[in-house]
Amino acid sequence: MYYADDRASGRETFNTAVGYLALNGSTTAANNTGQYNTAIGDRALFSNTSGYGNTAIGVNALLSNTTGYGNTATGRFALDFNTIGSSNAALGLYADVSTNNLNYATAIGNNAVVNLSDKVRIGDGFVGVIEGQVDWTFPSDARFKFNIHDDQVPGLAFINQLRPVTYQFDTRKFDEHLMQNMPDSIQAQRRARRSGSPGSEKVQTGFLAQEVEQVCKDLNYTFSGLHVPESEVDNYGLAYGSFVPLLVKAIQEQQEQINAQQTENAQLRQQLNQVQSTFEARLLALEKARIEVTPAHASPEK
Repeated sequence: MYYADDRASGRETFNTAVGYLALNGSTTAANNTGQYNTAIGDRALFSNTSGYGNTAIGVNALLSNTTGYGNTATGRFALDFNTIGSSNAALGLYADVSTNNLNYATAIGNNAVVNLSDKVRIGDGFVGVIEGQVDWTFPSDARFKFNIHDDQVPGLAFINQLRPVTYQFDTRKFDEHLMQNMPDSIQAQRRARRSGSPGSEKVQTGFLAQEVEQVCKDLNYTFSGLHVPESEVDNYGLAYGSFVPLLVKAIQEQQEQINAQQTENAQLRQQLNQVQSTFEARLLALEKARIEVTPAHASPEK
């Protein structure tokens, strides 16, 4: 099926559909107002009614979308759980959202699931390496920063309370957490795709986000590197790069302590030298006085 507009209903929709039951809702719903949609693949944008500006490429891509707009799904079953969420993007087989009403969420990679609006998720819980030729660059231009303070960053007080640990990450349990709101049929499909995949056995090193959260509470400090769940399907997260300014602050504070100790030690050495010089001078004076009061040819006592 392929059509550019729906003139039979007396209006132009500028929709494009290629595939069995693609954009099915847009042709059968009496009150459909969706426009500028593109669906390529069987049942792509199957349920869409008033959603507009969506692009679905792949079998069952954006299958359940009804009113969501501006979504882009590429891959079989990509964004098939989304219904009213808008401006979401998914690339990969089963790349999806964990709830049906997220906005500006992005999932990249087969089986990747994003669980928060304005969040980008790359890969699923089984991904072991995310590689690039260079490090991530964070916008850090002083021209666009304001309300700047350098006296509100904790250093040693924060770092000394951290507890580095080794751990293993339960990828299956994490996936179950992400899928908790999905229909049983979708959960079953996703589990089947990972039935032969082992849980993560890799030993990792890091912190426990809940413990970092407690440190922040103890210090009354808002830390940009800590993400606290915003919904029941969200999860704690740490941005390890954000620890660098705290480490720098801690090193600076430590250096100040070292400098103070060095100054104090120098003063103590100076005082010790003065005491030693005074002692030696007095000892010489006493020795001189003893010599002066002792007769040069005094006869030994009998």
